[in-house]
Amino acid sequence: MDRWWSSFDFCEAADRPGAALYWVMLAHQRKRPRDANQLAWQIVQEATGQASPDAPEPPDTRNQAAVALSRLGASKGGIARAAKLSPAKRSAIARNAVKARWAAAASKKR
Repeated sequence: MDRWWSSFDFCEAADRPGAALYWVMLAHQRKRPRDANQLAWQIVQEATGQASPDAPEPPDTRNQAAVALSRLGASKGGIARAAKLSPAKRSAIARNAVKARWAAAASKKR
């Protein structure tokens, strides 16, 4: 499982009184460019105060009605599917998922 935090971050944050704020700050850190030259330029700009470290987020160009409809369907979909499945079918799906996870783990070790 790919995580954006490490156990070191968790232990370090758990000892602090402002741990919740620490997690919020971690979640909202802005991504930096991968290119070394662009990264260096951005760091210099932020350090000298010539550029704000908080870039504005791009506007949401999605159709809001479609987003709401999608969210509505997604919230109902899993529950409705689980209600329709028989216990044997649910077990078979879970068994296939476990096999896939173990196969992926085995291929990573090679």
